[in-house]
This record gives sequence, structure tokens and C-alpha cells, in this order.
Amino acid sequence: MRPRFQLFLPVIPLLLLVMTTVLIGDPAVGRAEKRPGLGGFEFFSNPSLAHDFPMTTTQGETIKLSDLKGQVVILNFWRENCPYCVLEKKYLKGMLRQLDQASVKVLCVNFWDNPAAVRQYGQKAGADLLIAARPPEGARVVQNVFKGRLMGYYLVNQDREAIYEVKGFPSSYVIDKAGTIVAAHVGMADWTQPAVRNWIAQLAGTDTAPNSATDDYVLPEWLDRLLSGSAPVSVRSLAGAASSGPRL
Repeated sequence: MRPRFQLFLPVIPLLLLVMTTVLIGDPAVGRAEKRPGLGGFEFFSNPSLAHDFPMTTTQGETIKLSDLKGQVVILNFWRENCPYCVLEKKYLKGMLRQLDQASVKVLCVNFWDNPAAVRQYGQKAGADLLIAARPPEGARVVQNVFKGRLMGYYLVNQDREAIYEVKGFPSSYVIDKAGTIVAAHVGMADWTQPAVRNWIAQLAGTDTAPNSATDDYVLPEWLDRLLSGSAPVSVRSLAGAASSGPRL
């Protein structure tokens, strides 16, 4: 019987390659930096071209990242049973409604769950987001395990090269119209924030739809709960909120 550790030997060269590969460790990318008003986003000082990989749409068609070149692409990695992934999709949809959707595309990729389930989810998600699952053949995912602790995932091409790192769910990469990766974000991001939305609009070369005077408006808590359906609102509380609100 072969020792169990030999099962991980093919992965070791890959993990060593990751240390000097495309997105995080490649000198061509440069160090990531922060920008005021865009907390959580890391901007690459010397962006590299986004690597291509095949995906399957909700209609079962195969597409590639390069098919979207000429648009600003938000490459969003997600998986099932992730409440933050669900919430972030609401933020992404809200952002798209305030932008020129001909210039911005949100690509939500799930290579971890059953492709049939991912496609079914995409059919219910609406047309705003492009939901993609892993194809029968093509890019694969390698799990990086170090001393029993899960460190992250790497999207691997057919040459066993790590082309995207996914440190957690959700994770996103922002790709400009020239096809270069300009920024990354680990965890849920509020894409409807004015600073984020205006930055994406600037990348796309368009203006945001809403008036800037209303950008910072926040719904009252009772109205937010009513619209989201997160909690029942009694008639008494509605009447109280209405009586305490501004009068015309």
C-alpha cells in the first residue's frame, strides 16, 4: 500500500507555482494598494491581462471570459449555501440598474457545486447577472490545504497553471475594458455605494443614473424591513412612522 502523503505530491509543484503565478505573486501584477473611499478593494499597481477559461451558461452554452472583452467585467466567484454570496448579488443587481448595462457585465462563476444546480439557480436569478458553471472539460479547481487548515482555492487551466486565486466566498476581480485585472475584493462588497458605483462607471466610461443628491439617502429601518420582507411590520408601527415623518 502506498503512503497516503503521495496522493498530494502532484499538487506540490502547483502550489509552488502559485507563489510566483499570475494574480497574486506575479511580479508583472505588482503590489496591491488601497484607495480612499474604496475600502476592501485592492488595486494592482501593474495590472496583468485576465486569463481566459471556459464556462457553461444557464442555457448550457460554453462561453469564455474573452467573449466579454470590451466591457467592464466583475468576475464574481460564489457557491451555494453562502448567505453573503446571496446578499452580494442583490448589491450587484442594484449597481447594474444604476449603470449602463451595455458597458458593464457581472459574471458570477460557481465551479464548486453541481453544474446542473448552478444553471437552475441562474435561471431563477434573472437576466441582470450572468451565472456560469464549470464545463464538462476545461478549467479545474484545486484545493490548497496546509496542515489541515483550508487556505483557499485556485482555478487551474489545462496546463496545470493557477490562473485565479479564491481566498473565500464571495471573491471578486474587476476587469477593465482592455481585459486587464485592475482590482480584487475578498468577501462581500456593497457595490451600490456611491464611491464604488462611480468607480465602475468611470472604468466603463459612462455616468451613473441616479441624481448625486440622492446617493446618500438611506431608507428608514421600518421601510427597509417591509420592502425586503425580512420581518413583519404591524399597522401600528407604520402609522407611528408615518406620523413622525416629514410633512409636506
